[in-house]
Amino acid sequence: LRRTMEMKVELNIAALRGIISSSGGADDFYRTMRGLKEYLTASGGNSTITSEALSEKVVNKMYRDAWDDGGNPADLVGGADMITQFASFNASKIRYAPSDRIAGVYVNMYLTELGQQVALTLDRFFRPDDVALIEKPKVWIAPLQGRGLTVKPLSPIGAAERWQVLMECTLIAQNATKAHAWHSN
Repeated sequence: LRRTMEMKVELNIAALRGIISSSGGADDFYRTMRGLKEYLTASGGNSTITSEALSEKVVNKMYRDAWDDGGNPADLVGGADMITQFASFNASKIRYAPSDRIAGVYVNMYLTELGQQVALTLDRFFRPDDVALIEKPKVWIAPLQGRGLTVKPLSPIGAAERWQVLMECTLIAQNATKAHAWHSN
């Protein structure tokens, strides 16, 4: 069970940050999966890498760029530093009743200037300065043909039974440079 959780974490990190190797696919060269960041920041994509901090203006521009290119993103994914900034966007407009005993603001949806709701998703493996606006039905992890999750027994050592867990997969991002957006500062 512990190893499968480790595999899940490694797969999550690879799906976000993976960089494809420059090799053409030689048998003696280790290849890696292209991650979401590499897909979405490819030339011609809806990505901004600037020193501009995340703001309502930036999020609305990201959404508008993806929308104009035919996308319909409904999820904004990022690390804690980026997602918690949404609570401060309208903090001055929030009023509390005197009877409220709990203070604080937690935001899990954002309404864009085009009137579309975007779910805010916290991911602990995103880099602190990155945020992605994605259309989830167009991004998924798929096993390579005939190489899905398999479990094979290893040679026993004494009375201990050991198993090997294998999986070969890839990230699929349909219309990656157009239906989604990426922001880094």
